[in-house]
Amino acid sequence: MEDSLLLDAIERYRNGEMSPQEKIFFEELRKNNPDIDQLAAEHNFFLGELEKMSEIKTYRHNLNEVQNKLTNEGIISG
Repeated sequence: MEDSLLLDAIERYRNGEMSPQEKIFFEELRKNNPDIDQLAAEHNFFLGELEKMSEIKTYRHNLNEVQNKLTNEGIISG
């Protein structure tokens, strides 16, 4: 299976976008091919880490927005 197609399949599986037949096929493929299973696990971990970083970035942005608002309103000193 071509890498880009495999990565697409991993993301579709992870996001619940596969049909039941595709899901069964993908799970069997992973079960029968350790290299594909390893790639799927690594890519899944990578996507999870990206999501965490995005959440942290959004959280920090929101904190800065609140701090700036409270500073501008004179509620806190910057």
